[in-house]
Amino acid sequence: MKIIISPAKKMQVNDDFEVLSQPRFLDESHQLMKYLKTLNQTQLQAIWRCSDKLAQENYQRIKDFSFEKRLSPALFTYVGLQFQSLAADVFTQDKLDYLKEHLFIVSGLYGLLRPFDGINLYRLEMQAKLPDFSSSNLYDFWGTKLYQALFEGQQPVLNLASKEYSQAISPYLQANDQFINCVFAKKQSQTGKLVVRATAAKQARGDMVSYLAEVQAQDLEAVRSYQRLGYVYSEVDSSPNKLVFIKQ
Repeated sequence: MKIIISPAKKMQVNDDFEVLSQPRFLDESHQLMKYLKTLNQTQLQAIWRCSDKLAQENYQRIKDFSFEKRLSPALFTYVGLQFQSLAADVFTQDKLDYLKEHLFIVSGLYGLLRPFDGINLYRLEMQAKLPDFSSSNLYDFWGTKLYQALFEGQQPVLNLASKEYSQAISPYLQANDQFINCVFAKKQSQTGKLVVRATAAKQARGDMVSYLAEVQAQDLEAVRSYQRLGYVYSEVDSSPNKLVFIKQ
């Protein structure tokens, strides 16, 4: 079983863990970075859709960007609710070994990252538009590459990524592919409608990864057994390609 998660916009260099591998799609990442380096701050800000302060900070990152220097392992470089909830920095070695084998981070710049792939600080969301580039957007740029890499060996893929990132894979799914979406929701008492709250969902996704590493999960039955943060698996709300967890 493979697990995919989204990256985070906020990043920091982490020197506490060693880089053990290189990203698989470095050639493609070089193409994207070469393009980004041709743009000025105003053009980049339009792509990033961020404040002036963040644009200035990330423009400097683009100018200083290197694929060889100041690298840190992907899993410990992203900072956000999901990664805080995952809390991999306090994992035992067996849990880290589990993540090395099973976890992948979908990235706009790097494509698909393993936990200990060395990366640098950047900002490039998967939904970004790319004016005057060979592809008009990142979905077109990555095409089938991320899908093909994930489904080598036809293992089930547990999708803990947001829609923005999972859409880089889902359009290419074939009938026999097991691409299992996880939904963390609260059920309204009056209508029975499932409501997903973004903050709670991010925390649950990170905690789910932590749980799967703790129990060394190898199949979907282990995923269904998740009962943390007040969530319980709901068979009645689930389907073969969707596992729903309801907050009690």
